[in-house]
Amino acid sequence: MALNIDDDNDIPPSTPPPPPPTPPPPANRRTESISSFKSIDLNDNNQDMNENYYSNNQHKNTIQLDSNLDPPKIVNENGKNDDEKTNKNADEPTSISFFKLFRYATTLDKIFICFGIFFALCLGLGFPSIIIVMGKLTNIFIEYDIFHQFATNKPPFCYEFYEENLKDITDVDLFYNITASFYNSLTNTSDFDQLRSRTGLSVEHIVNIFNDSVFHNGTLYVDDFRTNSGNYALYMALIAMGFGILDYFALGLWEQAARNQVYRIKLLFFRSIIHQDISWFDTKASGDFASKLTNDLNLVQQGMGDKVALTIMSFSTLLFSIGIAFYHGWELTLVTMSIMPVLGIAFAAIGKVQVRFAASESNAYGKAGAIAEEVINLIRTVYAFGGQKKEIERYDKNIEPARRNGIRRSMFTGISLGIMYFAIYSSYGLSFWYGARLIVRSIKNHETPPKYQASNMMIVFFNVLMGAFSLGQTSPYFEAIGRACGAAGNIFKIIQQKPKIDSLSQLGKRIQIRGQIQFRNVHFEYPSRPGVPILNGLNLDAEPGQTIAICGSSGGGKSTIIQLIQRFYDTSKGQVLIDGHDIKELNVGSLRDQIGVVGQEPVLFGYSIEKNIAFGHPEANFEEVVQAAKEANAFDFIQNLPEKFNTLVGERGAQLSGGQKQRIAIARALIRRPKILLLDESTSALDSESEKIVQAALDHASIGRTTFIVAHRLSTIRNADKIIVLDQGRVKEFGTHQELIDAKGLYYTMAKLQNQDEEQEQLQSKDLIRKRSIAYVERTKSIDTVQTSNLSAHDPKNDEKPLEEESLPIRRLIRSVMPDRYLLISATLFSFIVGLSIPIFSFIFGEVLGILANPDPDYILDEVLKYALIFLAMGIISGILQFFQSYLYGMSSENLTYRMRNDVFRAILSQEVAWFDRPENSTGALCARLSNDTSAIQGATGSRLSVMAQTVSILTAGIILSMFYCWKLSLVMLCFVPVILLSVYFQMRIIMGMNISKRVVSEEATKIAVEAISNIRTVASLHLELTFWINYQTALDVDFRKSRLEPHIKSFTFGFTQMSFNVAYAVALFYGSRLIISNELTYSQLFKSTEAVLFGTNMIGQSVAFSSDYQKGKLAAVAIFRLLDRIPTIMVNSIFGDKPNECHGEMKFKDVEFRYPTRPQVRVLKGISFEVDKGQTIALVGESGCGKSTCTQILERFYDYEQGEVFVDNHNIHQLNIAWLRSQIGIVSQEPMLFDKTIAENIAYGDNSRQVEHSEIVRASQNAYIHDFIKSLPKGYDTSVGDKGAQLSGGQKQRIAIARALVRNPKILLLDEATSALDSESEKAVQKALDEARKGRTCLVIAHRLSTIRDVDKIMVIQNGRIAEQGTHEQLIERRGIYYQMYTAQCSH
Repeated sequence: MALNIDDDNDIPPSTPPPPPPTPPPPANRRTESISSFKSIDLNDNNQDMNENYYSNNQHKNTIQLDSNLDPPKIVNENGKNDDEKTNKNADEPTSISFFKLFRYATTLDKIFICFGIFFALCLGLGFPSIIIVMGKLTNIFIEYDIFHQFATNKPPFCYEFYEENLKDITDVDLFYNITASFYNSLTNTSDFDQLRSRTGLSVEHIVNIFNDSVFHNGTLYVDDFRTNSGNYALYMALIAMGFGILDYFALGLWEQAARNQVYRIKLLFFRSIIHQDISWFDTKASGDFASKLTNDLNLVQQGMGDKVALTIMSFSTLLFSIGIAFYHGWELTLVTMSIMPVLGIAFAAIGKVQVRFAASESNAYGKAGAIAEEVINLIRTVYAFGGQKKEIERYDKNIEPARRNGIRRSMFTGISLGIMYFAIYSSYGLSFWYGARLIVRSIKNHETPPKYQASNMMIVFFNVLMGAFSLGQTSPYFEAIGRACGAAGNIFKIIQQKPKIDSLSQLGKRIQIRGQIQFRNVHFEYPSRPGVPILNGLNLDAEPGQTIAICGSSGGGKSTIIQLIQRFYDTSKGQVLIDGHDIKELNVGSLRDQIGVVGQEPVLFGYSIEKNIAFGHPEANFEEVVQAAKEANAFDFIQNLPEKFNTLVGERGAQLSGGQKQRIAIARALIRRPKILLLDESTSALDSESEKIVQAALDHASIGRTTFIVAHRLSTIRNADKIIVLDQGRVKEFGTHQELIDAKGLYYTMAKLQNQDEEQEQLQSKDLIRKRSIAYVERTKSIDTVQTSNLSAHDPKNDEKPLEEESLPIRRLIRSVMPDRYLLISATLFSFIVGLSIPIFSFIFGEVLGILANPDPDYILDEVLKYALIFLAMGIISGILQFFQSYLYGMSSENLTYRMRNDVFRAILSQEVAWFDRPENSTGALCARLSNDTSAIQGATGSRLSVMAQTVSILTAGIILSMFYCWKLSLVMLCFVPVILLSVYFQMRIIMGMNISKRVVSEEATKIAVEAISNIRTVASLHLELTFWINYQTALDVDFRKSRLEPHIKSFTFGFTQMSFNVAYAVALFYGSRLIISNELTYSQLFKSTEAVLFGTNMIGQSVAFSSDYQKGKLAAVAIFRLLDRIPTIMVNSIFGDKPNECHGEMKFKDVEFRYPTRPQVRVLKGISFEVDKGQTIALVGESGCGKSTCTQILERFYDYEQGEVFVDNHNIHQLNIAWLRSQIGIVSQEPMLFDKTIAENIAYGDNSRQVEHSEIVRASQNAYIHDFIKSLPKGYDTSVGDKGAQLSGGQKQRIAIARALVRNPKILLLDEATSALDSESEKAVQKALDEARKGRTCLVIAHRLSTIRDVDKIMVIQNGRIAEQGTHEQLIERRGIYYQMYTAQCSH
């Protein structure tokens, strides 16, 4: 049976697991995506195929996909679907049964598994067969020794006796009887009488030997011995070779099947996640999924691959061994088997406990992974508010339970090993003692043929021993399987989770939408916040082609309407109708395909600009992409980029400014040519001139489309066909702009508040309103001439060696385990002593075999009893030492992993912001490294040290013992050690190369998954679930193809080392028999010499099983130490630097030049200079890419400038302590980033240097005008805001961010479009709060809405990285320069 390694037939899985210890003796088009999606067989064979998803025949080709991918439904005894229980106790660790691990096996996988089971079962015959041969060889050695004693110790006058009494006798029986009488007359013993009962040979055979070799000088017994020992040694070698081949097939097939299944599970898991409804994500942390996609699924693969094959082989060995043992001696078998119930009960109980601990450990690591993903994703916010220490403590708090559970699991592993070793060595003593009694009984009873002789005892003893040892050896296998079941529990639970709103379902009507939308008495509250009504009996109508504007206070339900139209949620009561159809009756995917959305916080993906725009319509060609960019007023800035449309935008569009992201998002919506257009503050990030142009494009795009606009800036909705004013979740007013103004109601009040200042300025500038502005304005680090794909030639990472070329820093690794040095030293010492038990066993075993040749039965019993008691003592000592060495190694390994995770997380939070801008340091990649590398480093430590210590002790003592008895035989046996080591070396080199390539690909797949899950709302609105699934599949395909030979290499090497051990044993016995013939060795010394050396060689085979673990551990250690040793260019956690007693807030930029490290060819600041006095408020305005937000990031020391100087209070910021500097600064940005914590915790995050009192939190909330809203929530300040603040509206998030800045009480306040997300009433109130907050503080304001900065002390206009104009608002208006043109353009709008 050949294993499947054909490229075209490979179904990619994930990282294969290492073999355990051996027992002793991308597509761009949606249509292409669908086709590719169908090409992978993901049918669940347990699913009822009668389940009908083909409600619409015209869409049968795509509908079939959903049927193929649906996981099986689990129906309980009551006929209820267990999916209903999925949401209950979701956070509790769950486990599944072993057989359910294979529920996603394909037909090919099942074929592999069936053949793998067959070969593994056949392997069970391997060791029993070899033991039978060993038993026969033992008899041959004993026969030779007995006859050799007769031949060399001939009685006196034997030749004369032969001539006188036997020469002419031809009758065999008579010859035998006369010879027996002769020997009995010479001694008082009955050696000759015992000959038949000892050897089991026939009378004729005995007579022939005596006639040839005793009464003559012939060599018949020597010839027989030479022939028989050679034949049996050959049989042993042939058996070893045959079973070595079976090893390859059994392990290889299981590994191949496991990789295929894990690949399939990964796809199903990711698919299940991305097609869950949004309400499900509201209570989940995206980082938890990243941990499950990496660490947990690796555990699953380890528990369903070769570990299962070895477990089956162990149980097969047990069954065959016991059967053969019963056949050769049932009495001794029953006595020897007395250990079985003890082992069985102990392992069953311990295995159950280990599964529970493994599931809890996996759950804890998942929570820690979620925290890491969130923190890395919000790294700028963490740095700005000095939250590193708090986040490290939060991460530590969540990985501590995992460490404790891991230690407990190690303790129970140690208990199982201790019980196993005690039982095995105790059974040694019991079996040898009782076996010797049975042999003596046969001798004394003159049984011919004897019922028990040495061969029977050997066969029974070693078969039962092998069976017990095979059972005991399954402990680590069961542990791996238990961890797999524990890890798979939550994964399979998510796969089986049926979303209430399924975007990939083929159910529902597919209609060509005209655009009529009706809300009928709609009530709604978010599932994650029950009891907090958002909509209360909402009614509204929109006819096809109408433009409907929705306005109202923040949190009033405006964005909720947008989400209900997309069917992110279902109404609590009432109906949403599309073209007269209840939205619940429509196919979700088809509905979203016909809706275009531009949100307030645009999310882009880490691809090129062209790809991001094309995500809106995957079938679009390049010309359509360009046209959409022109319509969104994005074409010009794109063309100014070096790579133009091929420019990478970075993770979440980090390389683009807010305005640039917004315009690409608009282009992405426009290219869809949707029937319904939803604009949620879609121009909030644009300056006035750009807003006019883009608004005109949107007005044009809305022609013939039903358009819903959510806006705080009422000037953008004046031309709407109908304006809906929401208040408390109800329609307060509706009508056209003029109708609502004339009604002088709530809308009129809002408009008056928003426009009164602008109208005053408009009168002052009436004669100049017709002038056009010269440019549009944007915020943050524009990507003007960016080429993110090309890094600096001097980038430090370019000087780094590839991981595989770096050697493992052993001293550094030793230093990393020094905190546990006493644990490791003790455990290593215990392992070394345990290893010595094998040479001691070899010595006693040889002694016992030598004793069995003694003619005195009483002497045999006395000596065997002595050695039996020694075995009992060895069992007690070895059991205790095994427990302690396993427990101590496990404890040190868990401690090391705990420290490494902490250290790596700490190191990540010590890097400068520019480091996170690199593509290879994306959130997904860093989370994968944090999870995988810290776990894999155990491959170079932990239990592997136990194997190494035991190998060293066994080999050292074994070689000494072997050399002592026969140096020739020792050298022959040692010849096999280099052969095994050579195979290990080649395996390690090959696997290392595979691991290097897989590492990069695996990080890429994780990056894709994390990006999609983190931005699930954008993915869902664009109906891109299938696209990201295909991208993820493509990355996994590469991963699989790069590692397709790994299971074959591993299984071949494993089989080869197993074969080498037994072939070496056969050769040793063969050569030893020749040395015995030449009187250089006795057979007792032979067994003493061979056992220890060959057991040591076998331990090398166990090391082979861990070699892939070691390679992964080495690469992980190198990568971890590289990160830990990296010196950031900005020491964010440094204790050095000046810490002045107070900060006045004076700032000065002097000839500052700056380039972003990821795009060194672009100068953003070109010698900018300006000063800000204490208490002044300075506003920065300017065109796209001029460097406004760059100035704030330099001030925060997120980046360092190339030339020039920046001062705070006459201190160069490079000389100031970074933590102190940032503690003086409060920042409110345009896109507020909140943590998945409570509202109180998010506000308190503003000052992480102390415990913020609740009264301060309330006061800051009141100043930010968010207190009343918070108090209206059932849980008040203890309400969780969800992942990235998903449970709050944009305005609510913004006000919480303002409260967070205010609670800091900073000396310098940075406001980057701080009120952009607020409605006019809230903006007015918050602006007053900010005006009040600015008193006594130096404030730097970045604004597009120039009306908000009229009263500042100085306005600076930045153009091309330099200060083009500066002055007060009045001065700049009088100058009639750049600012004047910008302002008049905004006033005219």
